[in-house]
Amino acid sequence: MSRLSIGEAIQQVVGVLSGVSDTREFLRVVTHAARQMMSSDEAYLLLREGGRLVLRAADGLPESLLGRSPFRAGEGIEGWVADHGEPVAISNASQERRFRDIPGREGRVRALAVVPMRLRDDVVGVLATAGIDLTPPAGSRLIGLEILAGIAAVAIENDRLLSQERRRAHQSEMLLELAGINDLELWPFMQTVADTINSSLGVDDTELVLLDQGGAHVICVGRPRGDASGQQCDEQGSAKLLSSRWVKEVLSTGQPLICDDVTLDPHLLKEFRGTPTRSLIAVPIMVEGERRGILRVASTHAGRFGSEDLAFLSLIATQVGLSVERTDLARRQLEVSRQQARQQARQEFLGIVSHELKTPVAVLKAYTELLQRKAELDPQRVSDQEVLERMLEQSDRMLAMIEQSLDLQKIETGQFSLEISDFDLVESARRVAENMQLTAQDHTVVFESEASLLIQADKRRIEEVLSNLLDNAVKYSPAGSQVKVSVKTMAGQEADGCQALVSVCDQGIGIPQQDITRIFARFYQGRGRFHRGHVGLGLGLYIARETVERHRGRIWAESVEGQGSTFFFTLPLTALNTEE
Repeated sequence: MSRLSIGEAIQQVVGVLSGVSDTREFLRVVTHAARQMMSSDEAYLLLREGGRLVLRAADGLPESLLGRSPFRAGEGIEGWVADHGEPVAISNASQERRFRDIPGREGRVRALAVVPMRLRDDVVGVLATAGIDLTPPAGSRLIGLEILAGIAAVAIENDRLLSQERRRAHQSEMLLELAGINDLELWPFMQTVADTINSSLGVDDTELVLLDQGGAHVICVGRPRGDASGQQCDEQGSAKLLSSRWVKEVLSTGQPLICDDVTLDPHLLKEFRGTPTRSLIAVPIMVEGERRGILRVASTHAGRFGSEDLAFLSLIATQVGLSVERTDLARRQLEVSRQQARQQARQEFLGIVSHELKTPVAVLKAYTELLQRKAELDPQRVSDQEVLERMLEQSDRMLAMIEQSLDLQKIETGQFSLEISDFDLVESARRVAENMQLTAQDHTVVFESEASLLIQADKRRIEEVLSNLLDNAVKYSPAGSQVKVSVKTMAGQEADGCQALVSVCDQGIGIPQQDITRIFARFYQGRGRFHRGHVGLGLGLYIARETVERHRGRIWAESVEGQGSTFFFTLPLTALNTEE
């Protein structure tokens, strides 16, 4: 097999990126290029799926190994790289205590190179090359492998997001279709609903249960996928269903039920023992303001459903409730649903366009990084450094604007979710401030804080808020000025309890008083002589406000025109802080 240079390998991968619609085929091209570039006996790509790494592409390994999950999280060198996000290159795997071989390949590997596949701050998998007589790659080769891994990660994420958008667009069409059905009797309508869910979500079983006002059974439709007739429960089956614990819980609380794996829930395992069901979602059906039914979908695969599926099923349940009412009010509400579905369809189109833009921008960034690394090694190309840095800066800016447009779409469609975890706000804010200082060399970033402050929030989203405020402070401040970041506690009002108060203070141009109330609106853009043309979409502060308010916090600004501005936001502290 002929050996490829780093540039040739990247060229080979990028050359087919836009022309290959099958992501699996593209990943095979990536592993083939990696194998040639590293002159290895094999190359393979493992993706994080749940708590395991799954082999999704390979070159030099048997096809029969694809789809297997040879490593748990943290297991083997590949699992270690996935957990720690650091590349590893070794010359003798048998002497490495972390090494675990892939079943079916035992004894064939001596040298190994493994790099993480990064997507923003997350590691989504690893790219590895291995061989019998391979020597550890030089630093440039390992960097080339990391670049290939980065391109593969972007392609995988873009494919996943694009599939989501297409499925949402299909769901929007289904919602429009259901919203236009007014004359069907209840039984055929419910059959149509079940068919719609099966085709949109690809589930294995759909069930709808409706009760009369006294809580007695009225009608129950079961619709296994592929069953053209559907099934209506008899009286005995209905009584058994209504006595189920999960049915009673959904009807009494009005809260939806979502379970990734019924075998991990003792109560659900008891009720679904002997059935192929592994994961399920159940949502209440509201009729005239009362909980009068349940919509349930099930899958034979664990972890099949997510928040987007729950949102879609909630919309379907609303449609069922409206159809049951059969009143003029129901017809008006159906018209509202049509408008919402049309708006969602428009938003899905914008989302698809935004996702399609991510791939070419990521490719441009990869090429720029390659040129920058070559320029660093060539003394005669020192003058190219500034140009390449500007190109990388603009690539990052374009990616940031695409992410902002996607966040706006999620906010407007109710898909802006938070991943809550416990973390130290002080440590997180200090890291953001230090990273900003590395790029804002014409300004001094000062960080002040109290002791550690533990909060429960979405760490990535909160860091994005602080990064946005710091970036604005630098953009609208003169060179040589100071930007101060402060984190401290403050007493809340009445039942709010103690809160964390974060502030970003600059010595910039300030904000006119008439604009103070407008700066957190969508598409607002400030102007100033220190801005240097860095005009964005005007979404940063709007998304920051949405993020803070969804954390039950508050964000505001104080400013004196010509002297500077201070932006504040608060976040609730956890009970651990208040007890200390």
